[in-house]
Amino acid sequence: MTATQWHGRPLGAETGGKRLPQRLWGRIRNGLIVQDLLDSLGHIGLVIRPYFVNADSAQHEAAASPLPEQCSVRQLTAADVQQILRITLRPPNPTELASSLEQYYCLGLFYEGALVAYAWASTRRLPVPESHGGKLFDLTADEVYLFDMYVIPRHRGTRLAATLAQSIQWQMTQLGRRTFYSLTIAFNRSARRFKARVGAREMELRLYLHLRWGKLSGVDFRLRRWGPNLRTADWMRVDA
Repeated sequence: MTATQWHGRPLGAETGGKRLPQRLWGRIRNGLIVQDLLDSLGHIGLVIRPYFVNADSAQHEAAASPLPEQCSVRQLTAADVQQILRITLRPPNPTELASSLEQYYCLGLFYEGALVAYAWASTRRLPVPESHGGKLFDLTADEVYLFDMYVIPRHRGTRLAATLAQSIQWQMTQLGRRTFYSLTIAFNRSARRFKARVGAREMELRLYLHLRWGKLSGVDFRLRRWGPNLRTADWMRVDA
């Protein structure tokens, strides 16, 4: 599994118990209809992926905020595979998941002893989303890439996502990582709002295009940049 290959479901997506009109309105309001269309095109080999590169930095060495009552966090390991599979709406292959838990850092949030949310971190590279191995740049010793945060539907709207975001950033600072990167698909308004609330700044808007037929290469290029320059190329080829 690559660092962006699977996730539970994007924050802000609908829960299965809502009626169809509510689900449809939720996807329109959160900007997910266009994302659904682009996902469908990706299934037939046409990748069109506009995305933001976000960055945030630890400002000081303040202690982590207390967790809400009945909550706890800890790093997940291969021993937790079944717990992760039990709550994930689009579960990966168990063997791949166990391998990923050895390669990447995964922090789990527990409510009354049950796993209800998790978030991942990679200290290796900042990837091109959905590219299956393409990279924007390698991470330095004080940087980390945060990805695939997931909160089970019945605990959404309870601020557990913000608690988990703060917790994994705190855990990373204890490992010497003080600059946090993340990626957001451009049309996912709910994810963009959430990341703004937890302090992430949109630094670049990029577009990844790839016609995945045969061995054709794709291209990833910058559309817009804000603030300090990142170590990204103006444009780059993405191999098949």
